[in-house]
Amino acid sequence: MVGRGVGYVVLFAMPITLSRMFTPAEYGTYKQLFMIFGLLLGMGQIGMAESLYYFLPRSPEKAGRYIANTILLLGLSGLLLIGITYVGAAPLARWWSNPGLVTYLPLVGFATALMLVSISFETVLVSRSEYKAASILYGTTDLARAVIVLGSALLTRDLHWLLIGTVVYAALRCLAMLIYLVRHYRSEFRVDVQLGLEQLKYALPYTIALYAGIAPQGFLLASWVPAAVFAIYSVGCLEVPLFEMAANAFGNVLMVNLGEHLRSGRPVAGLWHQTTERLGLILIPLVAALLITAPELFAVLFPSTYRDSVPIFQVYVLTALFSVLPTDYVLRSYAENRTLLVLKLVQLVTVLSVMHYLVDHFGLVGAVISTLVASVLFKVGAVIRIGRLMQLGVRDLLAWRSLALIFVATGLASIPAALFRSAFLHWPPLALGAMTTLVFSLAYVPIVAAWGLLPRSAIWPRLLRRNSSTSLSPSEP
Repeated sequence: MVGRGVGYVVLFAMPITLSRMFTPAEYGTYKQLFMIFGLLLGMGQIGMAESLYYFLPRSPEKAGRYIANTILLLGLSGLLLIGITYVGAAPLARWWSNPGLVTYLPLVGFATALMLVSISFETVLVSRSEYKAASILYGTTDLARAVIVLGSALLTRDLHWLLIGTVVYAALRCLAMLIYLVRHYRSEFRVDVQLGLEQLKYALPYTIALYAGIAPQGFLLASWVPAAVFAIYSVGCLEVPLFEMAANAFGNVLMVNLGEHLRSGRPVAGLWHQTTERLGLILIPLVAALLITAPELFAVLFPSTYRDSVPIFQVYVLTALFSVLPTDYVLRSYAENRTLLVLKLVQLVTVLSVMHYLVDHFGLVGAVISTLVASVLFKVGAVIRIGRLMQLGVRDLLAWRSLALIFVATGLASIPAALFRSAFLHWPPLALGAMTTLVFSLAYVPIVAAWGLLPRSAIWPRLLRRNSSTSLSPSEP
């Protein structure tokens, strides 16, 4: 989390800086391009990088071959994406009524291809439980990204050079990763066709699920509204770094630990409950604090042009509550990628079914509401399946008591924070937001500490005893 935190602080600062540097139309184009970048980066992985979290803890002696297979297939996928961006640039530019995309999209393709090749670097380190090295890598590479990418933009004030900086950064990541892998695995770092087919068998259902789970809201809105209006929506969908930082860090470590426990026949329900409790302690109060201080946050971070983004953000931040339940990581640990596929398809159909109606009635906020509705259905289905895999009843399905106490503590802490904010609205936004957050924290931490939530480290002894003979292996139905 510390390593990711350094990187996410840097990445969080990038859109804030660029929103002040570019006009709303230029910034809207930037957000469109990097939405495409994120889409291609997710699709292009074809589940191979994520498959390492499953295979490496179970077969560390074959790690070099699994990694070589992954890099080869990711490289081929990247070449395909370069071709797609060349062919698809003009049609997409016409669909979104943004001619500038024709110039920029090929660079996005090159940056995506290079990032795909290097995407496994941190995955390898985490799968090998080299958390310190992974944290250093996360922090240093994202700092380098800020220097190269933001530096290019600041020096030139040109979106074209920002993309060139992204390509350079991705190329340097590839070089560093290849040097590490060749030196560490030596002759074992080679392609193995049989193991590659085994990886693909695991990865392809997850890949299809990933495609189905790609949120279509942004792509539909980009075709419905001008780039300047899309910029308001994009700013409202502000990604607060701590949510993804915590969810990914806890989720990746959970997946590695689950793999080790399942391989040795040890109980696993306690790991699931402990992770949700820890994430809840961090993320639930953070959501509440952001809901209260959202106007001040946006007044500090963005120009007044994006004032209308505040209500969008206040709805969007509610989606972060679902990060408390890292269901994807558990299902992948059980090789339940087909379950993920079905749930992602349900999520996609839900969004497509309700989005047009919600946007018509609620404007840009409606697109975010569609995400909330679909996320509820996805998480309910995933938690029910996890309960069956771990043979848990409703009573033990989640850490009900702990999560309920965290919600109550959050609600109690919100009262003095909201009262303080309403009493000092005349203060400058930075001071008001900071002091309101401090009041919230000073109320929240003593409550959870008094209720025995903060210092707890036991992994649910009752569940460990109850499930000691019922844990399932990934191959069992």
